[in-house]
Formats: sequence, structure tokens, C-alpha cells
Amino acid sequence: MDMVIIGGGPNGLMLACELALAGVRPTVVERLPRRSDQPKANGIVGQVVRLLHQRGLAVGDAPMPGFVFGALPLNLAGLEDNPLYGMGIKQPALEELIERRAVELGVEIRRGHELLGFTQDPHGVSVELRGQGARTSCAPATWSAATARTARSGSSRASASPASPRPTS
Repeated sequence: MDMVIIGGGPNGLMLACELALAGVRPTVVERLPRRSDQPKANGIVGQVVRLLHQRGLAVGDAPMPGFVFGALPLNLAGLEDNPLYGMGIKQPALEELIERRAVELGVEIRRGHELLGFTQDPHGVSVELRGQGARTSCAPATWSAATARTARSGSSRASASPASPRPTS
């Protein structure tokens, strides 16, 4: 394993897919034992839609003619180079779609595991997990990454930590 990604939501799963395409062997660790069926979002907007389309995961690749921002409707149809793309998809369906691709790419997904902590030394990053009632450790990874959802704001954040420089050839 080259990288441990904490969090199996859309961001963590997409990061795992991109890393796998680049030849990195990621492992995704998710606290929940299965995907939540609770809708948290009904669609995505922005350049991520174009990325999903490039990876064969989105339907359509046309800019949105308009968008409601707060209570203000924005007419974007007249823009020569409209940068706003959107895709109507509920979050559980989006997670299923990206997870299926991640598994196809050889990503290991450990559901029902919670991060307890990690340590870094010159040889890698060791991760301590609790899963299925027992503590386990992951073999040292070259990199660790964490994706998290802040409970108050709902915004996502990510961090990565190199354990040692990757060899170049």
C-alpha cells in the first residue's frame, strides 16, 4: 500500500481512483460499515463534473444555462465560455458510482474501520485502526491522506503527509 485515505465519501473515493490511475496503491478507510442511504446532496456543480465526464462517470458535458445562487437567478446562457457544469445525482448514487470504479481499479476499501491515530517515521506512515471490535494496524504507507467532513459547516478538507520522498526514475 502506498497511501491510506481516511474517509470513503465522494472526495476520498475519487482521490483513490485518481491515485490508482497514476499507479499508486491506495487503501480507503471508512468508519461507516456501509454507504449511507441518507441523501446529503442532490447534485454536484463545477469543474468536478468535467472530471467525472473525462473518467466516464458522468452523463453529459454541457454547461448549465443558468443557476440560482441564494435567491439570485444567474443567466449564464449568454456567456461565450460558460464554466459552470452541473450533474443531478444524489450523494448515495454518486458514492456507489465512484466506489464501483475504485474497486475496478484495484483500490482496497475497508468499511467499518475508524482511525485511532497514526505515526510517521523515515520508513513510512503507520495507521492504527479500530474495526469490527478490534484494533489493527496498516503496514507503513509511503503517504497518508485524510479527507474529512466538518460537522458544522459541511465543507470538506483534505491533507496529505509525505513519509519519505518518492523515488524518481
